[in-house]
Amino acid sequence: MPAQLSEGNCNYTPLSTAGTYTLDPGVSPPAGQVGGLLRSHPGVFYGVAVIGVGTAAVYSAFDVLPPASPGGASPGTNTLMGLSTATAVGQQFIAGLQGVGVRFKGQLLLVVAATAPGAANALWD
Repeated sequence: MPAQLSEGNCNYTPLSTAGTYTLDPGVSPPAGQVGGLLRSHPGVFYGVAVIGVGTAAVYSAFDVLPPASPGGASPGTNTLMGLSTATAVGQQFIAGLQGVGVRFKGQLLLVVAATAPGAANALWD
């Protein structure tokens, strides 16, 4: 039987290159409708665990909310985890309280800035 998410388990996404990662794309609108949907159950972002050091990778996580109407602008972007610089193996950058995480309602994006970031895992549910 697979592990149940939200019960002391989480998804992970390996990070090994600089750039923007879409960890969770959010909720897609029904066919023929554009924008305006938030997920019915928020996701949770826990943070980043460094497993290999490169050249001081900097991690930031964001919750990008969808437009409220077709062609409209996004109502905003929430910062879930600010600039966190990796300098040692085993570092953990926690979003919110340890073991609790931070909720997100839209798209979960993680930005990695570095010339050679090393390796890390983003932890989310």
